[in-house]
Amino acid sequence: MGVVLLVTLLAALVGARLAGFVDGLLGLPQVARYLKAIAASPLLSVAGVAVLLVAVAVVWWAPVLCLYVIVALVPFQFMGGDGARGAPALPKIVVNGALIAAACVAVMRHPGRLREFALTPLGRAYVWFLATVALAILIGLVEGYPRFDWLRESNWYCFYALALAVVALLAGWAELRRVITVLALATMVAQLWAFGVFATGGRYTRGEFAEFFRAPYSQSASWMLFLTLALGVFAVARGARARGAGWLVLSGVFALGAFLSFGRAEWAATLLGAGFTVVLVARVVGGATASAASLLFAGGVAAAAAALAKATGRDLLALASLAQAFAASLVGGSDISASGRLAELKGAVLSWQARPFGSGLGAPIAALWGMDQDPAIPYYIHNSYANTLVKLGPLGLAAFVWMLYRAGRGAWEAAVASAPSSARQALALTLLAALVKAAILGVAVPVLSTSDAILHIAFVIGAVAVLHRSTSSERSWARKGSLTAAPQP
Repeated sequence: MGVVLLVTLLAALVGARLAGFVDGLLGLPQVARYLKAIAASPLLSVAGVAVLLVAVAVVWWAPVLCLYVIVALVPFQFMGGDGARGAPALPKIVVNGALIAAACVAVMRHPGRLREFALTPLGRAYVWFLATVALAILIGLVEGYPRFDWLRESNWYCFYALALAVVALLAGWAELRRVITVLALATMVAQLWAFGVFATGGRYTRGEFAEFFRAPYSQSASWMLFLTLALGVFAVARGARARGAGWLVLSGVFALGAFLSFGRAEWAATLLGAGFTVVLVARVVGGATASAASLLFAGGVAAAAAALAKATGRDLLALASLAQAFAASLVGGSDISASGRLAELKGAVLSWQARPFGSGLGAPIAALWGMDQDPAIPYYIHNSYANTLVKLGPLGLAAFVWMLYRAGRGAWEAAVASAPSSARQALALTLLAALVKAAILGVAVPVLSTSDAILHIAFVIGAVAVLHRSTSSERSWARKGSLTAAPQP
């Protein structure tokens, strides 16, 4: 194993040196900061090497630990930034290291599972998409875009490799359930931390709205909203009313967090995702039960809001009035968020026309007046589909959309094959809801092409593949293409 890792490292260093990449990378302040700290103390360097060797040994013998590390940190990869600029935060470095380790071990130790996955419809779409990403990385490197721009965007798209690690390292339902439990606990902690930010002050300002506030939020929290909602409805349908009420109150906590995000696209997509979840579970338990449980969910939202208002002393009713005005401003036509995104689309069209087969990762988007583009990130736009078209070309965009479709189809098939009203069926249905929500949100928020939010959807895709594989033996009793009604208590 050591020889393989050493040869791989040497090959990467030689190839990078020939490309002139290492020189530019070492000049980045984000990298230089950590190298300076290591070089300041020989003892620190020795300790770092020792820790690295121990980490390699642990990862090799227990690679699933990497997934636990990743899912424990993913909920803290907040959308909208954390207000800090400069060197990358340590959790982001840890996530990248754990992802690289998990993917490498997955390829070396579980090639059979990966071959099995690659033969499925979702696997073929996923491999096609990864191939276009690899080509876009190579094009961006050859084109000589600013090295940090190329590195950062390549890093984001490589987060899709998490799905590969999930598929290879999780054998079935039991392992997947444990990982999701860790993710759920971490997401709850992150949500409570976001409430703490709400209590201590605002992070954003908008000149046209006094007292504007945006709490940090992650895509994992919205999925937990859907999952706890489905689990609550199923529990109520089975007669476990106390447990169902607990799940629905918890879903109210996550719904309140989505409201405090103060993102209009996030509001709309979350509402659609929650509504989609209710419709799906209603097909299983019946409309009357789902409606009754939805009232408990609304009560959970109200209870969470009342508790937060009492704990923080902030007026949530006034915040609701602000939210109404903020949402209504979108209709007026002068909102910078809407006009800026429309200008971004025009810039993306110009960029794509200049390079119709894909300009590669790190390529700047043609800047137009009204885009309100940050000059520090000229390769960034909000629309994930337009960004993918520009960087990966039509084949990359087609692979991207097809992968999302096949993941949604796989989630539906897993739901059909699962026992009615079971936790497995709730998971399958809400994986589908999470994909629908992300696909809609990706039009206005770059959750599918930019930022660490990609880790969330990559995990969802991997979870769908694992769940689909684990439920394949149960499809003989399920009616193809429809959900079986749960027995009434």
